[in-house]
Amino acid sequence: MSLSNPNSFFSSPFLSQRDYSLVIPDVHGSVLSLNETVFSTQKFAFEEGINFNDIIFLGDFVDRGRYSMEVIEKVLDLRRSYNVVTLMGNHEALMLRALVTKDFNNFYAWIFNGGFKTLVSLAKYICPRFEKLLHEMSKKFSTGFKVSCKDSFFDFFIENFSEFISMFDEILADRKIKSFLSHLQLTHFEDGNLFIHGGIDVNFIESRSFSVENWLTEMNLEFSNALKMALNGDFTLFNYYDTASKSSGGSQNASPFWYRNKDFKRLNQVELIITEDYFKVAGVQRLIVGHSIVDEVKRFQFPLDTSVWFTDVGMSEAYSTFFEQGGILIPKRLSSTKSKVFESEVFYIDSFGFYSSLSNVVALES
Repeated sequence: MSLSNPNSFFSSPFLSQRDYSLVIPDVHGSVLSLNETVFSTQKFAFEEGINFNDIIFLGDFVDRGRYSMEVIEKVLDLRRSYNVVTLMGNHEALMLRALVTKDFNNFYAWIFNGGFKTLVSLAKYICPRFEKLLHEMSKKFSTGFKVSCKDSFFDFFIENFSEFISMFDEILADRKIKSFLSHLQLTHFEDGNLFIHGGIDVNFIESRSFSVENWLTEMNLEFSNALKMALNGDFTLFNYYDTASKSSGGSQNASPFWYRNKDFKRLNQVELIITEDYFKVAGVQRLIVGHSIVDEVKRFQFPLDTSVWFTDVGMSEAYSTFFEQGGILIPKRLSSTKSKVFESEVFYIDSFGFYSSLSNVVALES
């Protein structure tokens, strides 16, 4: 990567494509990384004379990092200046299920997957009176939340049940949390690009009995209804979208929140072709996803010309003290549908302010 330098190596074809969208994968409570990414993109866009009015978040705003509430506040603040799309990730699904159902197993699953830091962050700003409870919880599990701790955690949860329930209710009643959760979407589609947190294949599409011609529209409408029902305590429909795939430790076919790059690689040739046919009916040329951690942006190629881009480089402060998680600038109007031309117009900008052209996106290993 090279440091941004005005008018450095960009050719006129790039400069003619002035309308861009900023795509930001899994933030995971890393507000510093998010702030720096947005600032670096603003600087880059100003220097290169391009516009970006849209920011598309690929989900997983919360957990693992320490500043989930600050991330949510930043996202809400960005809505004042940008067209902001917020997709739901598996970690928002874990948090929603835990807070709404108040079921111990759901709460444990959330905490076990990095939710404790999120709970502390939310409570600190929304209901700080529960600080003592959370401090006791942190001392009890100072060595980390492990499977072997589940029984002990259950006892602690039952002993403090009324306090936990009150805390969950106060968090859910918060205006910012309600706004954030209610605006989450399953997908976003524009100019041949379908954005989704994990991914999707024919097994999920056909299991829902969506019509071939309108599967994408029907899926988004169903999810919108499923989210409204879940916020009111009914997860019947939401469960279809929140089922861990086999590669994530579950026993079901991959659902959109949990789908990973290894799930794509496990599809046989027939499944790949049928999946690509569904994409083409909907006008999808490429999927752009987060969720699956890769060491650099990579692409999985279907048999014909559809591709999936994996964008979560996973190096935020949630994973390491050294972080460079950033965003990807994608032109809103492509000059060509050919992959190589598309890639030459796409740029990765990390939270340090470095950028690189994605003209040589690495193919996902088979």
